[in-house]
Amino acid sequence: MIAGVESINLVPDEILLTGAKVVMQTSEPVDRERVERAVGVRGLAGTLQVSRDRKRVTWTPSDDATPGSYEFAVDELTSGDKRISTGGRIRFGLVRTAARVPANVVVESMTRVRVDRWQVQRMPLFDDRPQGKYIELMKASDRKTGKPRTFAFDSSGERIDPDAMMAEILSARVKRFGKLDEDLDRVLRRASDDEKVSVAIWAQTDDVLDPGDKSPDAPDDSRAKSVGDRVTAAVREATGALREDLSKQGIEARADELAPVVYARLDKASIRRLQENPRIAGVFLYDPRGFDDLDDSMAISNSDDVHALGARGRGIRVAVWERGPDSTTNLAIAGTYDASGAMSTHSRLVHGVIRNTQTNNPNGHAPGCTLFSANSYDLDALRWAVVDQRCTVINQSFHRDDEQTSSGMSFDDIYKDWLVLRPPYPTIVQAAGNSDDDNEYVNHKGFNSLAVANHNDDASAISSTSVFRNPASSHDDRELPEIGANGTGVAAVGTSDSGTSFASPAVAGIAALLQGEDTLLRSWPEGCRAILLAGATRNVSDATWWSDVASGVDASDGSGAVNALESHRIVQERRSRNSAATRRGWDVGVLDDDDFDRVGDSDFTYRVLVPAWILGPRHVKVALAWDSKVKEFSLFGITIPIASALEQDLDLKVYDSNGSLVAQSQSWDNSYEVAEFDARRGEEYTIRIRRYSGTGWTWYGIAWTVTGGIRDLLGLQDVIFEQPITELLEDND
Repeated sequence: MIAGVESINLVPDEILLTGAKVVMQTSEPVDRERVERAVGVRGLAGTLQVSRDRKRVTWTPSDDATPGSYEFAVDELTSGDKRISTGGRIRFGLVRTAARVPANVVVESMTRVRVDRWQVQRMPLFDDRPQGKYIELMKASDRKTGKPRTFAFDSSGERIDPDAMMAEILSARVKRFGKLDEDLDRVLRRASDDEKVSVAIWAQTDDVLDPGDKSPDAPDDSRAKSVGDRVTAAVREATGALREDLSKQGIEARADELAPVVYARLDKASIRRLQENPRIAGVFLYDPRGFDDLDDSMAISNSDDVHALGARGRGIRVAVWERGPDSTTNLAIAGTYDASGAMSTHSRLVHGVIRNTQTNNPNGHAPGCTLFSANSYDLDALRWAVVDQRCTVINQSFHRDDEQTSSGMSFDDIYKDWLVLRPPYPTIVQAAGNSDDDNEYVNHKGFNSLAVANHNDDASAISSTSVFRNPASSHDDRELPEIGANGTGVAAVGTSDSGTSFASPAVAGIAALLQGEDTLLRSWPEGCRAILLAGATRNVSDATWWSDVASGVDASDGSGAVNALESHRIVQERRSRNSAATRRGWDVGVLDDDDFDRVGDSDFTYRVLVPAWILGPRHVKVALAWDSKVKEFSLFGITIPIASALEQDLDLKVYDSNGSLVAQSQSWDNSYEVAEFDARRGEEYTIRIRRYSGTGWTWYGIAWTVTGGIRDLLGLQDVIFEQPITELLEDND
């Protein structure tokens, strides 16, 4: 971490609590005067102490130090005429708190929340200690063994049981809502006694998923068909039995063909009685209406560079799920759900962003894909695209009415999370939403898909109308949207517009390009998500993804601006567990209980190699994505109605060749992690996945890349720079 320093009790992104000290040990005595000039924290007052033997340096922040994010800096250290350290920087956070943890514990992630019955609200972490009651939750580990630790404290600094706290929240929630989702409960409280409300009723069914349902090695259509048949049979059995039950009560219900769901319109008394039926796992508000998300796409995302390499998304089946285009001139649509469906100019542009046939103009992000129009807001149109047309990329640029104002997941969110886990395992991309109101939530809150922000033409700013308010979660650190793309002033097929509606199809088109380059990705949305997130090399706003999450910043750009070219380069470098280090790479597979050791670290690694040439790339970015499960959950002895929830809390850790931690990403409530840092040239780094909590299995995708340097600045191809840099610059004139 800091060259020449024997040891230091500070790791990257560690949270220091009130009273903490940084202790640095050197192998040889240091010059005292040099230490005073070379060691410290910019913008933060503190005191330095050098031990009698001059081999230990202790830095202590002042009592009135301002909480915030900082860097512990060490410049060159000397011992007489000998240089013993070239120096280095370590990022950390300083939090003012009454809580105390043992000295042998590293606080890796921390949130401060208020709890109001079943609701959790995040509070600023780097403010001075706020007034009133609150809870501080810490994700930590033993400094020597790495064993995960969890701490929770009240506002007075008294330690409390975090499991008991979560159990109280869940118990209050179940008591309040039962099997009803929060949006439906709110509607029923306003509804008159005889008012009919549309509901989606999720049937109780056994989990028929198996980790071996899809192959991480090669596309397997016969296996996918077998799994699909098994899922269909289970769904029909569950919905058939439930419809029969409801029919006996005089309730007519329509069965969904894809998920174990039936639909009905009932008065509020009938809806509340549904909770008594043991065949019912959950009841949701069902709103079939949709609202379009309105407010140099190709160049800034580098899709044109990928096309120049021959990648065009050929053979990949993509669907636009919304109303149909009002004109199909210069559009190539292979099939339409409803020949007489509603149309819009909005839909025309969304289709055109993915693929169009205009002459002397860009032909969309995936000009070779097979494009379908699932031209209805109804979920049956989505089923048609996924099941009948076998589309493996779906774009959604509309939302339901309540999705803007609800902090929780909608029925559609849970339905799509369920869909992603079944053949053909589509990659679903959605517009984050547009609003001038800071109170609007990111419209789509599922775990197994991507929500897309809207940035300007040069990816220097996020649009002021691009929605980024995060949904509620148990530790209140969900971070949405996941990624950004250009949606400002987008023009194609005779129309132009702005909004996340037109950023989302850019990402969908790029996902099709990736699937076209390696068809295994058609059935691995986890891999598509990881590659897109790792390839998003330009940070549009605020700090890096993990720095924002750790600091409690509700960021607007997710992992950054989508970069088709970098993601395309990653796809060319499929790696396996424990393989040799490479500059770029990706993998997909299953994470199960036997993949982790006793402290939760994966028993396999991936390795990153940073090029050694001068002015070469040095910025490392790693992304991990995995899935939620959709089912009933039993936590702390409480049965939670049907939900989409994460069964594992996975983290990313990156180590240098000396085994020192150099970067990490350790959120609580997300289905993805993103770690990045500036590396040393020629160094080899090790990526390890840590399971902080949870059991069972999940599908996952992981990807990494090293970018920056002169090649990226000049737009050069990947080469080892053996020429003098002056010659290189001349060759590129």
